[in-house]
Amino acid sequence: MTPEPASRAESGARPAFGLRLAAALAAGLLASAAQPPAPGWAFAGLAAALPLLFLLQAGAGTRRRAFLIGWGAGFAYFAFGLRWIAEAFQVDAAAHAWMAPFAVGGLAAGLALFWGAGFALAPRAKGLAGALALAGIWALAEFARGHVLTGFPWALFAYAAIETPFAQTGALVGPYGQTLAILVAAALLAGFWRSGFLGGLLRLAGAAALIGGGWLYGAARLAEVLAVKADAPMIGIVQPNIPQKEKWDPALMSGHLQLLLEQTKALVEAGATAVIWPESAAPWPLAHPRMRELAAEALEGRAVLIAGTQRVEPAPPGGSGILSGAAGRDRWFNAVMAVESSGAAGEVFDKRHLVPFGEYMPFSAAMERLGISKLVQAPGDFQAGDAPRLMRAPGLPPFAPLICYEAIFPGEILERGGERPSWLLHLTNDAWFGVSAGPWQHFAQARARAIEQGLPLLRAANTGISAVVDPSGRILESRGVGVRGMILARLPSAAPPTPYGRWGDKGFLAAAALCLILGFGLGSGGRRPGS
Repeated sequence: MTPEPASRAESGARPAFGLRLAAALAAGLLASAAQPPAPGWAFAGLAAALPLLFLLQAGAGTRRRAFLIGWGAGFAYFAFGLRWIAEAFQVDAAAHAWMAPFAVGGLAAGLALFWGAGFALAPRAKGLAGALALAGIWALAEFARGHVLTGFPWALFAYAAIETPFAQTGALVGPYGQTLAILVAAALLAGFWRSGFLGGLLRLAGAAALIGGGWLYGAARLAEVLAVKADAPMIGIVQPNIPQKEKWDPALMSGHLQLLLEQTKALVEAGATAVIWPESAAPWPLAHPRMRELAAEALEGRAVLIAGTQRVEPAPPGGSGILSGAAGRDRWFNAVMAVESSGAAGEVFDKRHLVPFGEYMPFSAAMERLGISKLVQAPGDFQAGDAPRLMRAPGLPPFAPLICYEAIFPGEILERGGERPSWLLHLTNDAWFGVSAGPWQHFAQARARAIEQGLPLLRAANTGISAVVDPSGRILESRGVGVRGMILARLPSAAPPTPYGRWGDKGFLAAAALCLILGFGLGSGGRRPGS
């Protein structure tokens, strides 16, 4: 029986769409390869990957196919870019290794839904209007990815530019604005040859002006070097390089503490007036008087210690029984504590943005039935703190502490309307991720926060990367991944408040809205129906 013409068309469309989907996967991989620790020139890879995805979306034909193209590209992008997450499940391989492929694959599949939704919602039109609409929707989807269900804005396109002058535009528009600019440039490049000689030339010029203008702004900003004041505090950073598998071994914890104290003493004797330990560095809570006595001995009465520590609020007497509920149990916090030279406890900051599946278990009852447990072992979940994000310690200007994961959220760095700190302090324990790409990507995001706020950043990481970063994101001193070492440096000066520091993401949201208005308005006559 001879097939109907419609059936022939549908049969021929299947392999054609399969090729489109394969191209989307390849483009997602190419875009992901531009993320740190890739060198600065890898940023150019986005100029090939992203325009291709715009063309594939425009030719998708239906919403369902557009969704699959966006989702497929996103899955490849996140699965490759976040492959380092699997390292955390090898720390206690007997208990957690089986979860690694589900964690990486499941997270990539979930994050890719944002791309798929953006591709499906945008008009499928082969022209500049449709491309502009997709750029706006895609950027807004990335913004949503950074906020929905506590958010996970890792691997934004902006971070592919961290080693280039374009990264400095973060001081103007932040990472979402940078991502939108990159997407608009890709929209201009997509199919520019279809616009005729003059139209194609204008589109190329527009893309060059957008990226090139940001590049020139960045070069000018980098040319302005703030001198470090001669009387600025001398700060020491400890990088003990203790593998995560050994960190909480009871037989080794005394040795870990001794190492921290020896490094602290060496820095103080070299002139440090403040010493910084990484996240959860102290094997026992610093709230314990004996721990602070030992710290005071290492500080020799002339320096202050700022350290990551676990903090516990004991349950009320008689309130720890099974029937008393969560409110009757000890409350654990991931904290930063200042210890004065005398050993007295100073100010404390409790981590506010906790890591799901690491520090607390979402949907804990269902997860327990599946045999899934959180990676960080503690009696119950950690609690989120609510203290203001501003700390003071003797001899230091006020600073904003960021504990590990908190540094990836650009909108949570400073208190809106509050006092501006003089510097940012990032304490982290990236030992979970070994020598994978994870620590480099995490460090890139921390550097971006310094650029966006015009504030110097001091970073202490258990196994690296520890660093002193100036307000333009330049690395002044650093210790790499997997090495034991110390840093002794003067605190860099802060730059004036940046536009992004003042206005946050308002500029980005306005620009994204403009893209939607232009895209849907100019392209309303050419929008394709689809299922």
